[in-house]
Order: sequence, then C-alpha cells, then structure tokens
Amino acid sequence: MTERGSIIEDVRDKKLIITDVPSAVASIKQLVALLDTPERQVLIEARIVEAASTFSRDLGVNWGITYDNNPSGNTSAAVDTGMGGSFALNPASIAAGSAGFASDFTFGRVGLDKLVLDLRIAALETSGHGRIVSTPRVTTLNGEEAEISQGTEIPYTTTSDEGTKTEFKKAELSLKVTPEINPDGSIFLEIEAKNDSRGATVPTGLGSAPAIDTKQAQTKVLVQDGETTVIGGIFIEDKQESDAGVPYLQHIPFIGYLFKSHSVSNERRELLIFITPRILD
Repeated sequence: MTERGSIIEDVRDKKLIITDVPSAVASIKQLVALLDTPERQVLIEARIVEAASTFSRDLGVNWGITYDNNPSGNTSAAVDTGMGGSFALNPASIAAGSAGFASDFTFGRVGLDKLVLDLRIAALETSGHGRIVSTPRVTTLNGEEAEISQGTEIPYTTTSDEGTKTEFKKAELSLKVTPEINPDGSIFLEIEAKNDSRGATVPTGLGSAPAIDTKQAQTKVLVQDGETTVIGGIFIEDKQESDAGVPYLQHIPFIGYLFKSHSVSNERRELLIFITPRILD
C-alpha cells in the first residue's frame, strides 16, 4: 500500500474498502484472496451400540487410556444435574430398579474402515446379540465444540405450600467433541464423555428425590480423516426375575411350591460409542 492509500474496515458487512493506486489495489486483492478462505468444517458421526460384553474384543479394538472414575451422588432435589437409569434403554427396568451401570470409561481405536464396521454392527443386530441405539450426526466448525446427547427424564414428586407436583430430571449420556484439523489432514479430537445415572432415592425437605451418580472422563486422540475411535467401559447389568407355575395347583397350601418355580437371570451388556470425524471440503 502506498502513502496515498487507505483501508476502511466495515465490520458489520464484513468488507474492506480500499483506496489506492491500481497496482497497489491489485496486490491487496491477491493477498485478500489468499487469506480469505472459508472456515473448514468437520462432520462428527456417532454410533451408539448396545452389545454383548465380548463384542469390542471381537472387533479387535485397541484399547488405550483407561479412566477409573468413582461415582458421586447429589442428594438435593434442588440440584438440577440429576440424570438417571441406563439412559432409557429400558425404561421399565429403570423404574423397577433392576438395571444399573458399571462404568470405567475406556478409549480405544478401531482398526476397521467405516464400511466394514457398519457391516459388523449390522450383523450384530441381525443376530440378536445387540442393537443400534442411535446414530447421531453433527457438523461443527474447525476448532469448535460439538455436543451429542441422548436420554430421557425421570419423574419425581415434590410437596410444597402450593401442593404436590411432579418434576423431572434429565437422564443423559452426553459427548462433547472438539476437532482440530492439522495441516497434514489428520484430526486432533478432544473428547469429553459424561454418564450420569440414577442412584438411591433419598429424603429431602420437600419429599424425596433421586440421588445422582456421575462419571465423566476426558481424552485427546489423534486420528486420520474417517478413522474411528471408540468409547467403552459402560456396562449395563440387568437382573430379571420371573415366576412360573401350574394354574390353581401352585396355590395349594404346603405343597403348592412343587408346582411352581422362580428363576433369576443376570445379563451384562456393554454400551459402545463409536466416533468418526470427517472433514467437509
């Protein structure tokens, strides 16, 4: 720019008003064209899968960092961070208190491309050994945080001078992912996983409310464009009890037990979250 030139910045309309000799204006236009590139975007694809506890081993997941988080409970109805149950995978079981989470977050890498991984997950669902809970997708700018969450709300009753009313606390499994694109095309991911589950119901000044067990972990991983990382270690333990018997005969005093049976089964499943970032050009 020459001594006669000037630049006025129009922040509102995102413009530069340049006044100078033609040769200087041409040079500035070339520089602006070089610098004025659109912000790159990253598509974050997630697959939340409920599977048998051996599925991740069968996939050949290379587990890396392990986070062992002790649960912590909130026992105040006024605290609105309460989340419950096994995030509505089976609301009836949650309400009955028969399902719970055991969670030591683990982070790993899947040595399969997206097509093969999708085929393996589809085969898992077809065989009845698991199911796809959801496949959320979100697009974010390079360096900006994206959040994925899924869950339900747990009702509880409070009593005050205004009467009795039903309030709700969210039950969510949430992920926060911040991608950063490197010059070589690889992607640096900062991942924060949080799983809040329902604890015991505790008395409060206004009745009772569910306590909150919170587990969360953070990690930073470097992946290639389209490569998949996985979060595991979220186990769902479901206890089922059932009674069966011969009608009428099972109710006969003293000998009725001969005509009925009681069975208890325990099932352990793992919740896996597969995260695949893709650069959008």
